[in-house]
Amino acid sequence: MGITAAVSAGIAVGLVGESALCEDFMILSSLHGLPDMPDSALVTKCRED
Repeated sequence: MGITAAVSAGIAVGLVGESALCEDFMILSSLHGLPDMPDSALVTKCRED
């Protein structure tokens, strides 16, 4: 909520996963003078007891 709220308010640029993009977000890239970000993956694991 904190990062997306700041981005929505127009006071921040943040790295946000595509699934968390809001309608008012704009995807920035090298076309906007910023470096492209590498692909990433989120991995969750369950601890074995």
